[in-house]
Amino acid sequence: MKLITLNIEGDRHLETVMPFLQNENADMVCLQEVFEDTVPRFRDTLHATESQYIPSSIYRGKKWGIATFSKIPFQSKEQELYFVPDAQHLLEWCDIEAPEQMNEKMRRAFTVAEITIEGQSFTVINTHFTWSTGGENTPLQERVLQVLMWKIQKYGEVLLCGDFNIPRGSRLRDRIAATYHENIPADVESTLDPHLHKAKGHKSVVDGIFSSPSYEVSEVRVVSGVSDHCAIVATISRHV
Repeated sequence: MKLITLNIEGDRHLETVMPFLQNENADMVCLQEVFEDTVPRFRDTLHATESQYIPSSIYRGKKWGIATFSKIPFQSKEQELYFVPDAQHLLEWCDIEAPEQMNEKMRRAFTVAEITIEGQSFTVINTHFTWSTGGENTPLQERVLQVLMWKIQKYGEVLLCGDFNIPRGSRLRDRIAATYHENIPADVESTLDPHLHKAKGHKSVVDGIFSSPSYEVSEVRVVSGVSDHCAIVATISRHV
């Protein structure tokens, strides 16, 4: 299975995101920071037979969240919230230009999709985790990560991908890696695009594909020039 995960930063880079995804022709694509009204366009561009979308907030008057697309029919699909800003679970307006608001007003969620290719089953989880200033691990991130890890364990062997907002080498990233294998190559210094990200020149591996032991993740590429985050492209197989 060919898998891509990418934070697309809303509609700011569609002129590069769309042709990139079309040319890569992946079996499954996991996107973060997606406007709901662009989902049909992605489905058409990717020739997807299946899709999932769950909003995290309201931004610029539109729903904004995570989306998963697949050329292969889903065997099953689910979505769960693991952080909500209020008891009613309501979507709130959020200004991503003021990131400190994101943790106060943005729901955190994940999608789960299971597909089968040539007799091999793949369960893919897509998420966009809690942000922090300067990539520092925070008490809020620690609490939210505990909930996320507790919720996803029931899905068994999985691929966990997305924008984690947790730098490689940090205590919380290591906590994920203690359960799921970290697949970003060791020589990769950053998954932030050096020119398109607002923190130009800042290097940090915050995106990723983590995997349970039964998965083999190979041919991993970190591709710049697509969005403010680099695209991560990988080939996935299962151990027999």
